[in-house]
Amino acid sequence: MNMRLFCFFTFLFLVAGASSESFINVPLFDKAPKIDGNLNDDCWKNAFIVDRIQLVDGNQKLRDNWKVLIGCDSTAIYIGIDADVSQPERIVSVIEKRDDRVWKDDCFEMMINLGEKDSYTQLLMNTRSVRCDLIHFLHSSVAEPQNFDGDWSGACQVMGNKIFAEFKIPYSMFDLYGKKDNDFRINICRENKNQNEYSSISGTFHEIEKFPILKNLPVPDILKQVKISDVKWSTFYGPNIVRATITNSTGKILKYAVEIIDRTGYVADVKNTGRIDSDDSVEIVKKYVIGGPAGEREISMRLIDMTTGQVLKTVNRVFQLEPPIFAYTDRYFYDENDEKMEVRIKANVSPEILKDARVKIFLQKGKEKILLWQKRTLQPEISAIIDSRNINPGKNVLIIRLEYDRTKETTTTIVRKGNGPFYGNAKKL
Repeated sequence: MNMRLFCFFTFLFLVAGASSESFINVPLFDKAPKIDGNLNDDCWKNAFIVDRIQLVDGNQKLRDNWKVLIGCDSTAIYIGIDADVSQPERIVSVIEKRDDRVWKDDCFEMMINLGEKDSYTQLLMNTRSVRCDLIHFLHSSVAEPQNFDGDWSGACQVMGNKIFAEFKIPYSMFDLYGKKDNDFRINICRENKNQNEYSSISGTFHEIEKFPILKNLPVPDILKQVKISDVKWSTFYGPNIVRATITNSTGKILKYAVEIIDRTGYVADVKNTGRIDSDDSVEIVKKYVIGGPAGEREISMRLIDMTTGQVLKTVNRVFQLEPPIFAYTDRYFYDENDEKMEVRIKANVSPEILKDARVKIFLQKGKEKILLWQKRTLQPEISAIIDSRNINPGKNVLIIRLEYDRTKETTTTIVRKGNGPFYGNAKKL
């Protein structure tokens, strides 16, 4: 009997035996797989395979079968999924935004419990490889993706009548501080909207005591002896500060580095280094700069052991980065007799910068710019009342510029002006 069959029958015995708990002895990969949704790395040949999949709402046979491959190394758990799909053209896959309601699509879910009685970490991914994560509380009927951002990766591909998915789940993204063992409970689920099938390796979604226990995970002890807490992010365009507390319970001096990794855009980072005595805590204040593009962004703070180079802890932040400056007028059209005009401005830079910043509003006339209004010592939201009598009928361009240090951030807005209540006699816009 080969090793794979032995592991499989061992899993069946443990599920069906007198104990209500099931265990998976996770094999150690020599080399980590590339997370690309292909499942073609050699390491997957040595994975533990679970193909005893159960419907959550009944005992009838699955129409679209699927199986799970599990492995690990000293940094992460790796999950592979090989799923049949009888009607790939009917796959539900509309969610495109990180931390949106991925569970509305055909998706795969990881539910990971580290011993908590009433919660687990939930990781979801649809066939577009769009991810969502949260801490799910059993007493809550509302999913809140904003309550957790994990430093994990995943990829999914649809190939004919097959769906392949891969997950990398680092130990460092979990709060392991004080944990006495290396056991992780895990439930792996599939939501197949096409067939109206909801299935998992445990036969349940939320019953934590039925989640199989992953054994033999080589979680380094130091990950259970060091933690980051009280993290306070700022996510403005430009300079930012993150504050956090690092606690060292290793029994020896910890030489550390803290760095910010950008997943989706541009971050200029100054690496912080330091040392913490045994059984002590320090507060860190870390500076970094967020650049473009605006939109959905993901950054990760990593705590690194400078002696070994090992990543001890990661803390992620998923957010929408707004442009550094945005402006609009209070009305779409102005009458030619209007004397005043309101320009509303939003500045997405830190309060420290706004104290010494200046905003200017110009009217563009050909190659010439005419200064209409300016102000120093700003708030995040600014209302500028400008004289509109010198603005000609027709379409005009206002240039709004935020100036601080040696930086100039610029945006524009259009002003339309005409005569009469319906502007019927105005110059054609």
